[in-house]
Amino acid sequence: ITDAFKVKRKVDRFNGVSEAELLTKTLPDILTFNLDIVIIGINPGLMAAYKGHHYPGPGNHFWKCLFMSGLSEVQLNHMDDHTLPGKYGIGFTNMVERTTPGSKDLSSKEFREGGRILVQKLQKYQPRIAVFNGKCIYEIFSKEVFGVKVKNLEFGLQPHKIPDTETRTQRRWLLRKKSMIQAMRQLTAVPMGKTHVMGNLVALLQMG
Repeated sequence: ITDAFKVKRKVDRFNGVSEAELLTKTLPDILTFNLDIVIIGINPGLMAAYKGHHYPGPGNHFWKCLFMSGLSEVQLNHMDDHTLPGKYGIGFTNMVERTTPGSKDLSSKEFREGGRILVQKLQKYQPRIAVFNGKCIYEIFSKEVFGVKVKNLEFGLQPHKIPDTETRTQRRWLLRKKSMIQAMRQLTAVPMGKTHVMGNLVALLQMG
C-alpha cells in the first residue's frame, strides 16, 4: 500500500462534538466574595469549553502545582474547580469570554473590552490577590487597562493596582508557564517555576 492510499486516522478529542459547536460555548466564572485568590486566564480553549471546567488539559500542570505549593492539601483536578472558593478561597475567571483554539485568534478590541470587564469583576468581588496566569496576559492587561507597555517584566508581585479597590492586596502575581513545565519534568527545578510562585502566595496569605 502506497502513501497515497493510506488514510490518516483523525483523533476525536471531543467525542463527536465539532469545533464549530465548541466555539459557541463559554466557560463560566467561578467567583464569589471574600476570595483570597482569583486565577485569571486569557480565554477558554477548546478543551476547557468541552469539559466545562478550568485547566482540564491532560498536559496542564496547574492542578499538580496547586498541590505541590501547599495551596491545596490533596491532589485535585479540573472536576474540583467549583469547590475551590469554599474550600480554599480560590476563584477563576478569564480576561476574554469567547472560546477560541488559541489566544492569537482574539482581536485587540476583545482584549480592550475584556480588560474593562475584568476590572469590573475585580472591583466587585475584591479578592485579596489577582493572579494573572502567565506573562503574556499581564502584558496585555497592563497595555489595555493601564496604558503601560511593560518592559523587563519580572514574575511575582507587580506595581500597578487594580483601580478603585478596597482589597488589602491590590497587586498581581504572575505564574511562570514554560519554566514550570520544565520544572515538572525535573523536580529539582520546581522552586524556579510556577510552584515556587504559588508557594509565595501561601506565604503572603499567611502574613494576614
